[in-house]
Amino acid sequence: MKTKPTHLIRSKIKFSTTILSLVAAPLSCWAASATDLFEIRVADDPVFGRGFAVGDHSIIRLVDHLINSSDEFRSLSTRPRFDASATYFGVPDALGFDLSEDATGVSALLTSSLTGLSKSFVGPTRSDVEHQIEEWLKKNGASELAKLDSEISKRSAAAPNDGNPFATTATLATDSFGRFGLGTSHRDPKANGIAGAADELQLAFGLGAGLSYSTATIETPAGKLNASRLDLPIEFGFPLGATPLRLEVAIPLNITEMERNYIYGAGLNLGLPWRVLSIGDGSRWGWQLTPMGGVMGRVDVEGANGALVYYAGAASMLEYEITQGLTIAMGNQIGTFHDIGIEIGGVDIQRDIDQRIVNNGIRLSKDIGGWTLEGYVVDSRFLEEAAVDGFQTYGAHVVYNFSKSFYLGTAVDYINSSQFEAVRVSLGSSFRF
Repeated sequence: MKTKPTHLIRSKIKFSTTILSLVAAPLSCWAASATDLFEIRVADDPVFGRGFAVGDHSIIRLVDHLINSSDEFRSLSTRPRFDASATYFGVPDALGFDLSEDATGVSALLTSSLTGLSKSFVGPTRSDVEHQIEEWLKKNGASELAKLDSEISKRSAAAPNDGNPFATTATLATDSFGRFGLGTSHRDPKANGIAGAADELQLAFGLGAGLSYSTATIETPAGKLNASRLDLPIEFGFPLGATPLRLEVAIPLNITEMERNYIYGAGLNLGLPWRVLSIGDGSRWGWQLTPMGGVMGRVDVEGANGALVYYAGAASMLEYEITQGLTIAMGNQIGTFHDIGIEIGGVDIQRDIDQRIVNNGIRLSKDIGGWTLEGYVVDSRFLEEAAVDGFQTYGAHVVYNFSKSFYLGTAVDYINSSQFEAVRVSLGSSFRF
């Protein structure tokens, strides 16, 4: 019954999804159908016979059809009562809905075994009861929906906001660690031995863009799900006057497709990398410290979900040049993540997100002429309760440095945990001037 607020949002929010939808639509063709992300199961009844289940990529459509006994649920229109339960983001029995109708009117009971929710509604008609549920969910029920979302994140690796590699919290952590934990090396492969080369790059204005596509298999309590994702990061950075700091800004855009359900995301990631030491100029050591923070909003209209998540953290990247052109690096990062309660179209949207994520990784880099070859391993851990305790990323990165200020690279990553498996292919470029 978490559908009504987002149904209202859909009609009131002016969200530019048309272009993103055109980009994301082909992604659903990459994965064969598996378990439905959402399902409503009508229970057996001693009088009306066996129950049945209907799955779909839209929980909004399923609930609307259930309450109005239409389409797949039209057989319920002649029943004076029925009991139903909903699978939500791969968690069975996340919500329960009991309805009975007689000469005095209609009564409904909304429950959740995950949160202990039990709320009754009584009215003269089904449409009146539906309106009561809608109004309750818009305001007083917002805290109950936040509890439900938190429980889903603890149980399902398909949860959109927390607890798995595709969730909003992990998306922010992975993006920042890729740039500040094991990101750009403190050296220029075409300027080894040139005094001041590293400082020259540090003082340059930078602009970059990328594109990555991921395909994943996710194990949930309800069964196996297929997912895919498109990321479109845009980055730029510049020095802060005469200080040793740079301001690095990233605008991550992403579309996640999960069994034909789409989640759209956009954010802002900020970092202040401080280059304490640089490889070159007679030193084999490089060390960068970065305080950082950011925010990301994601919306799933058909899934009646969304969140605005912010975070703050710090990253360290320590490098050592084993021999000229061969470097090993260690990256460490910790971040804390919370949500921001907002009101859109008269609907309160809040989530009980209180997560901490730690990323640790090692990278080996080799310069060969204008080429840079890299291999890396990253371990990511959710410190608070989550469906996926942690996941590992194994990757390879190939970069061609056209000049001291411009490179083009591609990477392949394998992401793995007990409930989540994905392959990601990325392209990226950066220019400094």
